[in-house]
Amino acid sequence: AEEGRQGGRGPGTGSKKMGVKVLVRIRTTTNFAPDMIECSLDDNTIKIHTRRDQRKEAVNNQQSDWMFKVDGILHDVPQEVVYAAVAKKAVASTINGFSSTIMCYGQTGAGKTHTM
Repeated sequence: AEEGRQGGRGPGTGSKKMGVKVLVRIRTTTNFAPDMIECSLDDNTIKIHTRRDQRKEAVNNQQSDWMFKVDGILHDVPQEVVYAAVAKKAVASTINGFSSTIMCYGQTGAGKTHTM
């Protein structure tokens, strides 16, 4: 068997195993909510803050803060940077006969097709 296929290793990775990576692309628009989204590029953390619904009765257990740790944040970067960070290795892997997947998820009109 080829070295790249032994032990679940992908091409060009030596002893490292390939795995799922989560990268977030943020494109600032006129509808961007800087008071609700905080990005820390140093430690790849995204914090989202929402306002509690004041229409609720006396007890309001609605969650208003989330924090996500990801493998990378692409904030207001050009398409070429997104390709290099997200797709370049996957495309090379596919050309070399290995399966690869790039999945985009997001709100309608957010630019998933443009990013792909």
